[in-house]
Amino acid sequence: MNGVKNSKLVQSINRLAVLKAIRDHGQLSKTELCEATGLSHPTVAAIVEGLCREGFVDDAGYGNSSGGRKPAIFEFNPRARYIIGVDFKRDNVVLGVADLAASIIERRTIDNLPNVEAVADGIAALVEELGRERIVSIGVGARGFIDDHTGSLQWIANTRKTNIPLKELLEKRTGCDVFIDHNYNLAALGERNFGAGRKARDLIYINVGTGISAGLIINGHIYRGRLGQAGEFGHTVVDINGSPCECGRKGCLESLVSGAALARAAVEALQRGDKSKLADITEGNLSRISGVHVIECAEKGDSLCLELSRRAGEILGAGIINLINLFNPEMIIVGGSLIRPGGVLMKTLAETVDRDADRATRQDFKLVASELGGDAVLIGVATLVLEDWLQLTLEGVN
Repeated sequence: MNGVKNSKLVQSINRLAVLKAIRDHGQLSKTELCEATGLSHPTVAAIVEGLCREGFVDDAGYGNSSGGRKPAIFEFNPRARYIIGVDFKRDNVVLGVADLAASIIERRTIDNLPNVEAVADGIAALVEELGRERIVSIGVGARGFIDDHTGSLQWIANTRKTNIPLKELLEKRTGCDVFIDHNYNLAALGERNFGAGRKARDLIYINVGTGISAGLIINGHIYRGRLGQAGEFGHTVVDINGSPCECGRKGCLESLVSGAALARAAVEALQRGDKSKLADITEGNLSRISGVHVIECAEKGDSLCLELSRRAGEILGAGIINLINLFNPEMIIVGGSLIRPGGVLMKTLAETVDRDADRATRQDFKLVASELGGDAVLIGVATLVLEDWLQLTLEGVN
C-alpha cells in the first residue's frame, strides 16, 4: 500500500513540476521540459498529454528546428480555471474574477455595503455563471477581527454585523473552498508578487484611505501576529495630546492623517472662514467633503488643501520612519485612495523620510507608490490561492 501511495505522490509531484515549468517559462517544447524538470521524455510526454486534455496546457504550434522535425511547443492556459476575489472596502464590496496568471478579467461592485447575505448572493451567482468545476477557490479580503481557526468575523468595519460565520456561509452557498484574510495583508502580497515589490523579501504595504492600515511581508511571507491582527498601523500613537480616535485613545495616526481626518480638518477650516474650492465642488454641503476631495483640490493648487495634504504627509512620514526603524524593510509601498504617485501627500512624506530617517536604516531602502492601485487586494487573493494551488496540490492538478 505504501508503495502505491509513494508512486501516486511521485506522479503528482512530476505533474506539478511540468505545469510550473510551463507556467513560469512560457512556451516550452517537450525537450525543454525534460531539461527544466529533469524528467524523462516518456514521462513528460504522458504528463503534457494529460494537462492538454484537462485544459491546463495548450498546443502553441511548432518551434524552430536545427535539423529534422520541428518540435511541438506547449504553453500554459491561464483561463483553465478561475479564482474569485472579494474585497470588503469601506463603502462597498468589490468582486473580482482572476485567471491563473492573477490577471483580473472581471469586476463587480456591490454598493452601500449591504448585509453579508446579499454579498453571498452575489458571489454565489458569479460561481454559477462561471461553473463550479472551474473555480479553484474564493478568497476574501476583510476589515475587522478575523478568527483564523473558523474563518468567522467578530465584526466587519463600517457595518453593525458581528460574529459572522463568513467562511462557513460562503462554502455552503457556493460549494467552493473559501479563505479569509485582512485586505491589507493581501494587498501586500499582491504588490510583492505582481506590483511595486516584485522579488522583495521584506516589505511593508501601507493603505492610506478612509482609514490607515499596513500589511507586512517578512522573509517572503505574510506576518500576521499571534492573533492575526498585526498591521494596525493606523492606531499607533504619534501625538499623545492629539485628536480623539474611534479606538478610544488620542493622537492615533488614523485620527490625524486618514481620509476621514483630512475631511474633518477641512470642514473645521471652512467653518472658521477659510476659503477653498472644496465649498464649490460640494455645492456648499460640507458633509459631502471627503479626504479624496482634499487631495484632488491640493493637486489643483488649492491653498487650504495643499496645507492639509502637506501636514498629513509630514505626520505620515514620521510614522513611516518608526516602521523603518522597527523593521528595517527593503521597501515600503504606499497605496490607497489618497495616494497619487508624484502627488503632494506622497511627495511630502517621501521628503520627510529622506530628511529625517536614520541613514543606516534607509540604506538601499525604497519608498514607492503602489502599482496595483485598487486591484491590489484582488490580485493578492489570486496570489495566495495560486501559491497554495501550485505548491500543495499533490493529488493531481485538477
